[in-house]
Amino acid sequence: IRIGGIALAWEGFNRGLDRPIDLRLREVSVVDESGRRRLEIPRAAVTLSVAALLIGRIIPRAIELDGVRLTVTRGRDATIGVDVGDLADSGAGPPRDTGLLGADWAELMQPVSADWLLHGNILSQLRLIRMSDLGMRIEDRKLGVTWTVPRADFDLVRRGGGGIDAAGSASIQRKDQHTTATLTATSSADRSTLHIRFMLGDVVPAALDVPGLDALHLPVSAEGTLELSPALSPLTGTMTLSAGAGAVHIRTGDMPVRSASVTVDGTPDALTIRHATLVLPGSDGQPDATLSLTGTARRGPQRLTADATLLLDHVAFVDLP
Repeated sequence: IRIGGIALAWEGFNRGLDRPIDLRLREVSVVDESGRRRLEIPRAAVTLSVAALLIGRIIPRAIELDGVRLTVTRGRDATIGVDVGDLADSGAGPPRDTGLLGADWAELMQPVSADWLLHGNILSQLRLIRMSDLGMRIEDRKLGVTWTVPRADFDLVRRGGGGIDAAGSASIQRKDQHTTATLTATSSADRSTLHIRFMLGDVVPAALDVPGLDALHLPVSAEGTLELSPALSPLTGTMTLSAGAGAVHIRTGDMPVRSASVTVDGTPDALTIRHATLVLPGSDGQPDATLSLTGTARRGPQRLTADATLLLDHVAFVDLP
């Protein structure tokens, strides 16, 4: 472990026995036995429990990181791994499972321990995780696609009585497409569910060079909500996709589109298209044509059932490609 510089601040006991120690670090790096850099943090701040230090334990109460670079990898078998370092290509090696979404996450949902209760683990007193100017490289080896996140900011605040509130934003880049994403997460008062809300700005799918999206030459945005269990299993979710004017490439040519939208509700056993519309522009002074769809698909013990309703107000067939 190499540390370029460190500063220490402590208020002493004049404001109580539980005042923490603040450490300000810069140019922190960790190198493994082979000489490979495993971790590099330009700037960091850590707040530590004084009572724990007196008995030789390190228990953080707040962690703030600035300028960290991560590589997130989705393997061909759909496993997720996280590597810390620069944003260069991570190579073809298997992703490393960090285990963060297991016992560590369950601990963060528990009430925060008091400073004098020293029987907890390293996360028992943690109240804040803040990451600023985070850079990420996201490699999907199953699809052969790589995304770049030049900057992301994320805050996670742990409530004293249990549960978390979190918020984050990121700029995302793929090929010549640039967009922004936001996310908020709040656990329920009884910590039985985690409510997530997300938004993704406009992006043209055909320009992403992603298999299956090359026919969509129109701007698309997304927003939705997701309810997760304490084990981070999905319970319910809603997503709305909205598209502006453009075209959809079909076998016989390009079909012009005025606008489109779809709202989908989902559970582990059912998927419902609450409302979907496709507006096709009219020609020669004719009104636009609107196609509407609703439907539901359900997974049963032995089979999948589905029903749908399709409505078309009018269309001039000679205008279709």
